[in-house]
Amino acid sequence: AMDSFRLLTTESQSEAEGLADKLEDLNRQRRDISEKAFTLALEQVNIRYSGGLPPIVVVQDPRINPGVSGLVAGRLAELLHRPAVVVCGDGDRLVASGRSIPAFNIVEAFEACQSLMVRHGGHAQAAGFTVERDNLPALTENLTAVAEEALAHTDLQPRLAIDAQVRLSELGNGVTDWLSTLEPFGPTNPAPLFLTTGARILGIRYMGNVGQHLKLRVSDEGNEWNALAFNQGEDASGWISEGDQVDLVYTVISDRFQGPGALALRVVDFHLSGG
Repeated sequence: AMDSFRLLTTESQSEAEGLADKLEDLNRQRRDISEKAFTLALEQVNIRYSGGLPPIVVVQDPRINPGVSGLVAGRLAELLHRPAVVVCGDGDRLVASGRSIPAFNIVEAFEACQSLMVRHGGHAQAAGFTVERDNLPALTENLTAVAEEALAHTDLQPRLAIDAQVRLSELGNGVTDWLSTLEPFGPTNPAPLFLTTGARILGIRYMGNVGQHLKLRVSDEGNEWNALAFNQGEDASGWISEGDQVDLVYTVISDRFQGPGALALRVVDFHLSGG
């Protein structure tokens, strides 16, 4: 915080440049930590909920840095369209951050289960708690029951507000720099949502323990991209084939598995073109 203040108040050009570089390095480190933590959280989602997602997801991994658990919970809530809780720590007491969707007041849910918590606090869309490790299974069960009672199926479906219709050829290298100026993304600042029509499916791969996730290779005008559709594999298995043309609604994300700087499409919704 002091470096940020000094950057705003210094009259020295060289000091300002040094502080700006330092802050950029810190931001890059934080993004790397956040990306690794998000990957760990997704792995836990795949393991814990291979048979289907409940109305609230609770994941625990001691390797997740508590400093980014709120960001990770927010990304899970955005990705899965349901409230998400990320639990950190490896001692007798665990700490958790929760992020929600508009239809669910997460701090009220925590209050309904407070007898199983050491402490809790927050507001409707972002809250946290501390819990004894032995109480976490019962707490997870109770939170799930609260969410099942409060949320209808339609509450868990994405509401799409498309920002732009683009061709895949328009998603050049500069898109990463542009998107970084809009971060951090979360429930109150969602990532830009794009629509591409008539993309051709070049390859289909089902992922996850039971094929619940989908990885597509798509192309338009010779531009090929990986497209990841989480928890859409089962629904899509009966109607998509290689060679089909599809309309895609997606955000652009980093694809760490393909190497530094690689990008992919995170598919929010898709259907056959003309359907």
